[in-house]
This record gives sequence, structure tokens and C-alpha cells, in this order.
Amino acid sequence: MRLAYLVEHYGDIASVVGLLVTFVGFVVTIWNVRKAKKAAEEARQAAREAVARVGTQILVNEIGIALELVRQTDAACREANWSGAIFRCDDSRARLAQLLEDRGLEGTECK
Repeated sequence: MRLAYLVEHYGDIASVVGLLVTFVGFVVTIWNVRKAKKAAEEARQAAREAVARVGTQILVNEIGIALELVRQTDAACREANWSGAIFRCDDSRARLAQLLEDRGLEGTECK
């Protein structure tokens, strides 16, 4: 009796099994999409942090260079080397002006 039922309704049974497989596949696909989205967001956040670290390091280097130029300007003034002082003063002014555009500094730090 059971074999006869299976033979008569194998199409219906196959449709139900196919529906179940499709549902499981859909659930697995949704789960993988969410997992991929989370991984992409974590990678995006890591990239933002790396860019911020590099930007901070560049800012520190630029400030160090500007400070060295100011020290050289001071030394040139003490030696009465006015052309050297003017050159270094202009160079340090130009570097410090670039720092005004840096997003790593707050508005109160630039004024």
C-alpha cells in the first residue's frame, strides 16, 4: 500500500521536498549575506582606523618639521643671518598654513 501511494504521488512528494530544500537554501543565503555584511563593515572600520592613524602620523611629522624650521629661524636670527632667517620663516609659515586645513586638529588648536 505504501509503495503504491509513493508511486502515485511521487510528484507531490518531490514538490514538498523541493520546497523544503529551497527554504533551507534561502535561510542559508540570508545568513551568509548578513555574515558578509558584518565582515565588510568590520573591514571598513579597520580601514577608517588605519587612515586615521596614518593621518595622525603625518600631522605629527609636519608639526615636527615646522618646529625644526622655527628653531632654525631662531638660530639664524641669533647669528644675524637675515636671509637664512627670512627663508626659514617663510618655509615654516607655509608649512604651518597647511596645518590649518588638517582635519586632525580642532578649530581651537589652529587659532
